[in-house]
Amino acid sequence: MRFGMALLIKNYYMSFSGLNRSCWQGIVLSFLESVLAGAFYFLSVYFVDILHIDISTSGKMISFYGLGTILGGYVGGRLSDRLSPTIVATISLFIQGITFLALIKVRQVEIIAVDLFVLGIATYTFITSNYVCVLSFCEGSESNRLKAINILSVASNLGIGFSSILIGELAYFGFQYVFFISGILLFLLAILASNFKVRIITDDKSKKKEQNDQAKNTQLSYKAAINYALLSLFFTGMIVSQLSTTYSIYVKEAFPNLGIHAYAILFSLNTILVICFQNYLVNKFSDKNIIIMIGVGSFLIGLGMFVLNFSFIFLIALFSCIIYSVGEMIFFSMVQLVCYQKSKEGKKGSGLGMYRMVYASSRFFGPTVGSSIYYYLGGNVIWYSSGFIGLALLILCNKYKKYA
Repeated sequence: MRFGMALLIKNYYMSFSGLNRSCWQGIVLSFLESVLAGAFYFLSVYFVDILHIDISTSGKMISFYGLGTILGGYVGGRLSDRLSPTIVATISLFIQGITFLALIKVRQVEIIAVDLFVLGIATYTFITSNYVCVLSFCEGSESNRLKAINILSVASNLGIGFSSILIGELAYFGFQYVFFISGILLFLLAILASNFKVRIITDDKSKKKEQNDQAKNTQLSYKAAINYALLSLFFTGMIVSQLSTTYSIYVKEAFPNLGIHAYAILFSLNTILVICFQNYLVNKFSDKNIIIMIGVGSFLIGLGMFVLNFSFIFLIALFSCIIYSVGEMIFFSMVQLVCYQKSKEGKKGSGLGMYRMVYASSRFFGPTVGSSIYYYLGGNVIWYSSGFIGLALLILCNKYKKYA
C-alpha cells in the first residue's frame, strides 16, 4: 500500500516535469495575469451596486467584452505569427492595464462598453500569444506540448481562484482601489514579460519526427483534423457557456435549501478538480487517438449536464459535476493541441487564434440560445440537448478518427 502511494505521488510529480525554463516563464506569466485580470468577474456587481446601472444594461455592457474576445483570439494568433509572441503578450498586458485604470473615472455606459470591448481584445490576445510562446518553447515530443497546455490551464484556474479571494477582500476598500492596483500591476507584469529572453528550441529528433509526419499525412488531413476539432469546440462551448447563465439558475432552483451556495459548491469543486488532476489525468491519455479523445471529452461534458435531469439529491449533482469536469480537462487540452500541432509551420499562432475565436464565439452565442430555451421550454430541455450533442460529437469523432 505504501509502495503504491509512493508510486502514485512520483507519477503525479513527473507529470509536471520535463518543461524547460522558458515554458515555466510563460506559465507563471499566465498565472499572474489571471490573478490581476480577475477583477473582470466582479464588474457586474460594480455596475449594479456602485454605479446603479440596471441588470439588463449591465449585461449588455459586459457582452461587449465577449465580442472583444472573439476578435482578440484572431488578432492574437495573426500577430504572433508576424511578430514575436512575447512582444504581442507585452502590448496586450499594457492595454489591459490601461482599460482597468480607465474604469476608475469612466461613468458613461457607452464609454464603459467600448472599454470592455478593448479589454476583451487585449485579454484574448494575451492568452493566445502566451500559449503560442509557451508551446513554441517546448522541447521534443507532442506529449510535452500537451503537458504545457494542461499546466497553463491549471495556472489560469489557480490564478482565478486566488483572484476571487483577493478581490473579494480588496472590494471592501472600494472598486476604484481594485482597478488601480490591477492596472498598475498589469503594467509591471508587462515590463516583466518584455524582459523574457527566450529562444525557440527544436532538437534534431523532433525535426525528424515532424518531417516523417508530414511525409505520411497530406495537408488536407491536417486541415480536416482542425476543422473537426473546431466544430466540436463550437458546440461543446455552447454547452459550457451554460455554466455562467442557466446552470446557476437551475441548480439554485433545484436545491432551494442550499440556494446560491449549491452553485458555489459545484463551481469550487470543478476548479479544485481541474487544478489537482488535469495535468496528471490528461497525460494518461496522451498516447490515445487525439480525435477520439476530443469526442470522449465532448461526450463526458454533455453527459455531466444530462445527469442534472436526475439530480433529485445534491449528491447526484456533485457526481454530475465530476463527470463534466473530467470531460472538460480532456476536451479543451486535446482541441488546443490539434489546433497548434496540425497547423502549418509559421501558422501556429493562427491555429491557436482560431481556437480562441471559435471558443469565444460559442461563449457569446451560447448564453442567448440557452436562456431562450430555458425561458420557453425549461432547463431539462437544455440538459437533454447537451447530452445529445455530446453523443453526436463522440460518434462524429469516432467516424473521422483517421485524421489523427
